[in-house]
Amino acid sequence: MQFQLNPERSKIEFKVRHMMLSRVTGHFKEFEGSLSWNPEVPAECSASASIKVESIDTNDRSRDRHLIGPDFFDTSKYPLISFSSNHFLFETKTSFHVDGELAMHGVKKSVILHCTNVRITGTQTTGKSNLILSASTQIRRKDFGLMWNAAIEAGGIMVGDEIEIRLELDFDQKR
Repeated sequence: MQFQLNPERSKIEFKVRHMMLSRVTGHFKEFEGSLSWNPEVPAECSASASIKVESIDTNDRSRDRHLIGPDFFDTSKYPLISFSSNHFLFETKTSFHVDGELAMHGVKKSVILHCTNVRITGTQTTGKSNLILSASTQIRRKDFGLMWNAAIEAGGIMVGDEIEIRLELDFDQKR
């Protein structure tokens, strides 16, 4: 089955340590993706997605402007984050791992998405199915060339290196 990501019912969120104490949570507002789905034949499964980096939202406009600028994402040079799957590994009918390539800030790295809560629902009005799942991974921002930081007077650094990524994805079946 072929599915298209529905951005109105999906969410791409991240968390990063801020000033060694709190965590900043943000999300992206503009993204798209597709999924080829056949859990009986994992080699027939594939996924791809792209995120418009300028759509970042951390609930702080000043911080968001800094993030899309040259110190971080530099969206004038790197406007998109993209993901392309290489391999699906199914554990159960409701959980699997996706090994793929994440491209961000001009750097491509392998990542593994841990996918859970997979369910396919039917809709009575259209006769099409929806595939819904949760996914997560962690990356190191410095691995992608996102190096900016600042020292804190009391000790430590402004921005942590570990980024937690959580996805709530809702795909519409294509006909």
